Amino acid sequence: MRGVLIVGLASVLAYFLGHLEGRQAAGSAVAASEQARKVEHAQGAAFNTADRELLDKWRSQSNENDRVIAGLRAGTVRLRQRLAARVPDASAGAGQRDASAAGGLRPADAAFLVRLATEADRNTEQLAACQRLLNVERTID
Repeated sequence: MRGVLIVGLASVLAYFLGHLEGRQAAGSAVAASEQARKVEHAQGAAFNTADRELLDKWRSQSNENDRVIAGLRAGTVRLRQRLAARVPDASAGAGQRDASAAGGLRPADAAFLVRLATEADRNTEQLAACQRLLNVERTID
């Protein structure tokens, strides 16, 4: 009878200890979940800020691009003389700038170069934004 009583008490004790551990584990899971939500919220806020900054830069670059191209077409803006290609010409002598390059690039060519440079700037900004997001993800715990 004593053996049965001891086994019964051991079983009851094991049940209550297991139940207590389960409560502690549940409490730990809730705390971990809350921490994960805080991290997710902080990352989301940082990601939204980086996204907004990137879009603002792109809008600014696009406006500047449009302004420069309009100026090139109107003749109020010219690319620097050093960007004009050296083309050998019989009348101008070897290695001299040709007559069309004397005033800079043609507006269509200059506009193409400005669009190309704007696209390169946009890609650079996008890469920098990705790097900022990675840094945020790695630092917020």
